[in-house]
Amino acid sequence: MDAQRLGLYCRYAGVGLWDMCVVEADPLNPDNVFFWSESFRRLLGFETEEEFPNRLESWSSRLHPADKARTLRTFQKHLMDRDQQTPYDLKYRLKCRDGHYRWFRATGDTQRDASGRPIRVAGSLIDIHDSTLNQKTAQQAEILKELNRFHDAAARLATANAKLRIDRMDEGLHECLAILGGFLDADRAYLFSNNLRERYWTNTHEWCAPGISSHIEDLQRVSFDYLPGIIERFQQGQPFILTALDHLPPEFKICRELLEMQGIRSVILHPLLADGELLGFVGFDDVEEERDFSSTEKAMLSLAAENFSATLARQQQYQHVRQAKTELEIVNQRLREALEEVQRLARTDPLTGLSNRRWMQECLAKEAARRLRTPSPLSIILMDVDHFKKINDRFGHDVGDKVLRRLADTLKDTVRCNDVIARWGGEEFMVMATDTDLQEALKLAERLRREVARLRVPPLEQITISLGLAEAGPGEDLGQLIVRADRALYRAKSEGRNQAVLAEPF
Repeated sequence: MDAQRLGLYCRYAGVGLWDMCVVEADPLNPDNVFFWSESFRRLLGFETEEEFPNRLESWSSRLHPADKARTLRTFQKHLMDRDQQTPYDLKYRLKCRDGHYRWFRATGDTQRDASGRPIRVAGSLIDIHDSTLNQKTAQQAEILKELNRFHDAAARLATANAKLRIDRMDEGLHECLAILGGFLDADRAYLFSNNLRERYWTNTHEWCAPGISSHIEDLQRVSFDYLPGIIERFQQGQPFILTALDHLPPEFKICRELLEMQGIRSVILHPLLADGELLGFVGFDDVEEERDFSSTEKAMLSLAAENFSATLARQQQYQHVRQAKTELEIVNQRLREALEEVQRLARTDPLTGLSNRRWMQECLAKEAARRLRTPSPLSIILMDVDHFKKINDRFGHDVGDKVLRRLADTLKDTVRCNDVIARWGGEEFMVMATDTDLQEALKLAERLRREVARLRVPPLEQITISLGLAEAGPGEDLGQLIVRADRALYRAKSEGRNQAVLAEPF
């Protein structure tokens, strides 16, 4: 395959090629010669070598801060492995020319001399952004399933604990650790009890993901000195969160040695408190990579800690069965509230705080079903920010985001209490006006247009919107209703913008 055919193949297959000549077997030598192919540059939105020079910094400076150290470390480790046992195959994010980060998969191989020293390394880059986001969406759906599963298990545990004998308690604790460890995608989950008089911890229960080594036997009677000041922190109800070993202060030297012995890269520990008494802690760790724990994960661990605290308190004071059951019911209620919050976030647009497109589609479907039973007027208003692309291009995405947030607040304050408003996509918004004919919807649209025109978002002098309105006809499909409103919106923009246009009759 000649160079021209290879270039065409790479361009249309979405593959970017790169290589580096290693001078004196030194991957950091400034004389190393780099080559980024035309298809490589285009993956990032660049066209010429002047825009994206053949230098290491052209690529390394665009690595996402959370991925940069790991990526460079993997690259160097691959190059310096004379035994060729370390592959170069990983995923990371790069900042494109438009300022947005995208996910890529990079692979490479190294040509070596007789002694195994690197001479030349070459590889490819593939855009996996859409598939990665789809995978993350699927993972979020799985999280919701895990929340339901955990809620069911916690409810079963609360019921069973009222009848459980003391010698059956360990079984229930291990089951709960397994559920939570799976939900948090942890490598290990464990419970520690404490002896405040003799000042040591003891690992009492442990769950390990498949392929992860157990360390429960190594963690018996661990001195409080391994974690200076942790007792005082726990007694105040504060968790211990470590996202990377390098974040440990110097006085935690022996703690670092203990964590390294277990292969831990990141860990979160939450105290177990019952009536102000410290019973121990529950913890989760990751041995595969450093990670930041999300607010949802921290909230879930806090709920788990309350659950375990109630269970261990009952284990210590078995005669207080009724009190322990009440505490677990409180935990379950908080878990239900946490699940409701997750569900709320799933139907909310994170930038504007309005409902998102999925929620609006559900509302439209419910309203359509209601109208089949009880016919009533239904109108929708589809609106678009005028010249929004120019705003982003001229003032940047930060100003564009600010415009969308302020606009959302204005629209939310202007619509009626029974109207449903959502961000439909990009700079488009939709209002579902129930029990509203086209003329009443036009009045509402004009109010919205006027209020937006009064809005001031520096450095912009004025913001305007164009609106398309449609009233549902008898038996009209929702999709057709939206199409008619969209066509009316298109007319509003093509006929001068900053106006409301009625859709053609059904």
